[in-house]
Amino acid sequence: MSERRASVPRTPPVWRLGPGYSQSPVAGRTWLPPNTALRSEQPPRARLLTGTAASTAPLRPVRPVVLTCSDSRPPETKMAPTTTIETVTITRPLKVIAFICGLIVIVLMIMALASTDWLMATGWRQGLFIHCIADDAPVPLPFNVQAAPDCYQARDVAYIRAAAALCIMTLVTDVVATLLTGLGLRSKDHMKKYKYYKIAVYVMVLSLVSILIALVIYPVCFAAELNEGNRTVWEFGWAYGVGWGAAIFLFGGVVLLLCDKESEEIYYKERKIVHDSDSRA
Repeated sequence: MSERRASVPRTPPVWRLGPGYSQSPVAGRTWLPPNTALRSEQPPRARLLTGTAASTAPLRPVRPVVLTCSDSRPPETKMAPTTTIETVTITRPLKVIAFICGLIVIVLMIMALASTDWLMATGWRQGLFIHCIADDAPVPLPFNVQAAPDCYQARDVAYIRAAAALCIMTLVTDVVATLLTGLGLRSKDHMKKYKYYKIAVYVMVLSLVSILIALVIYPVCFAAELNEGNRTVWEFGWAYGVGWGAAIFLFGGVVLLLCDKESEEIYYKERKIVHDSDSRA
């Protein structure tokens, strides 16, 4: 018996993954379980004819699996650079010097108010609140005062009382101005800084005007009653000079605050931050 074979056109096999197969994390590769083989799917009508009898091999249905080439590592994400604005506070040296000037004026005014050496003559010392008569003071005493050698309350004269009141006002206003300057130096809020410095300038100007008026009216009014002094030589003591020293420091403080008033103590500094951290699985 001769053996005949029917020629059936073949189609290329399509390789698919069945259950139990896994895909590789590496792109383009497939991992197979051990002791397994790929299954070839042929068209269901392909038959092998042997002799006159045709044997039909039933095909097992295969579940289609779609192969995808993917990477398990997530894509690298890079954050965009961000710009941070930093606030930098800079203490101005001129304002610090103005604050020191205010402190010096406080000390000088306390010395001037407590001293009796504003006006001096032979056997006579006169201050803003007290005048003193020496033991060897020649008579008649200045201004026709009748008293034993000792210290007494200052004469009830208008210019002496006015000078004393103005010096007290100078001391009080200078304390307030110095305190405001210190608060401005200590504050971190630029609006409060500007407010403190502005008020401190006005108060310090008032203090300067007060001491200048006191230093001017004291010798001018004294010259009007010089004929009653009963002394030929008069001189102003160190306390009067201390008053002028306080006026000079007050003037310096005002000038320093005015010259540096418009200067910014708050600076805004931009700093760029680049985040270079990659997120990995």
